[in-house]
Amino acid sequence: MKMFFYNFFLLVSICYLMGCGPSFVMNPPEGFAHYHKEKRFLKYISSEGVRVKVSYHENVQKGNVEMWQKAIENFLLRGGYHHLYKNEITAQKNTKGIYAEYRISYNAQPFIYAVAIFVRDQNVYLIEAGGLEKSFIAQRTKIITAIQSFELD
Repeated sequence: MKMFFYNFFLLVSICYLMGCGPSFVMNPPEGFAHYHKEKRFLKYISSEGVRVKVSYHENVQKGNVEMWQKAIENFLLRGGYHHLYKNEITAQKNTKGIYAEYRISYNAQPFIYAVAIFVRDQNVYLIEAGGLEKSFIAQRTKIITAIQSFELD
């Protein structure tokens, strides 16, 4: 019996490390291409270079969506980003999250970084998007529509 539990624990550990963790899906923003093959992430890019990344992380602090949004915002503000916008966003199956946008200049060019945060069970899900301000603004509606298609299994 002891060997069974050891083997079971080993199998679960290997499965987690190989990407058998939480399962999620999201429709790509219209006109974006999927460009990453790792199972832990979804990554999309537009022809103008606007990128979208979906990932999950263990909720070690056991925080809610508001706590994680504030932690990310504090980190970004200390890094020179300027807060532009924050609002509640709803994904599939009535999953509530927070969507926020920030602006920063790099090499005298304005960039927008957006992040949607969802918390469920033991995980924090981040949907990050960013690019040159002009390109991002042109893609914003498509990105938000894609975020609203996000679904946890």
